[in-house]
Amino acid sequence: MRDIDMLAAAAAPDPRLGARTNTESFGALVDQIASCCAIAFRAPRSRVGACEVDDALAQLRWLGGEYSDLIDEVATGICRLPPLAHSRVGILGIRLLTCRMP
Repeated sequence: MRDIDMLAAAAAPDPRLGARTNTESFGALVDQIASCCAIAFRAPRSRVGACEVDDALAQLRWLGGEYSDLIDEVATGICRLPPLAHSRVGILGIRLLTCRMP
């Protein structure tokens, strides 16, 4: 996650004067997307219920929009990325499934 944040920070143009700081970094969004994918696409081989899969898929659609918006806003200078030392780590409201080896 930190590598993604460092790459994004290096590639991002300078934000406009007064640009707001986004609360989520690219790495945090990718982490959340990966967690939802783990739930949604592991479901056929696990005991994940249909409701959890539907929730994960809905969250994936929302996160995809957030990711696209962040790309556009950073590229146009409307917002700046959070400082690397202050990037939020973790998943907000998403239950992670533990990978089990067969």
